[in-house]
Amino acid sequence: MKTLLLFSAVAALVASSQAASINWTITGNTTYVLKDYNDNAYASTVYLVAASDLSSITDLDSKSAFEDALDDLTIVTTSSSSGTKPSVSKQVVTDDRLTAGTPFKFGLLVVSEDSDGNGYYKVLNANGTPYATGADASAQTTLTTPWNTLGSQSWVSAWTKPTEPITPEVPEPATGALALAGVALLFKRRRA
Repeated sequence: MKTLLLFSAVAALVASSQAASINWTITGNTTYVLKDYNDNAYASTVYLVAASDLSSITDLDSKSAFEDALDDLTIVTTSSSSGTKPSVSKQVVTDDRLTAGTPFKFGLLVVSEDSDGNGYYKVLNANGTPYATGADASAQTTLTTPWNTLGSQSWVSAWTKPTEPITPEVPEPATGALALAGVALLFKRRRA
């Protein structure tokens, strides 16, 4: 009997430590074109992120720091090649950060860069409640993220391109030689 209770407790612990899932769907008008920061059709990666704290990807010092921080938040990615809605419909997304039955704050996120190399992101937050991985279809929940609504969100500063150090202009060697010759002539004139 003790063995059966111990086995049941271990099985329950293992089951509770497993990742949970959610079915992800991107909705919206298929003709709507999302624009990047430069007002061109967005043609890049689309991220589904853990969005409870986005301060880790805001106002960073470099693009690489932003990319490292974004990797930590990313749950899954897809892409848009022409700014139109990616084809994501009830895609099963499983992650260790998700707990079955516990509401979770997700974010649909896109990243863009201006002509100077500064980075920006837009995010649309959406709440969803994950289900136990392997649950039957009737117990599965869907996270819906509307593509068109993402377009109306504001761009947030992700990183600022470091400025190049200002290097003072160095005079040409001939200029320096002329200056030295002039100083030498002044001293020679004072002696005479």
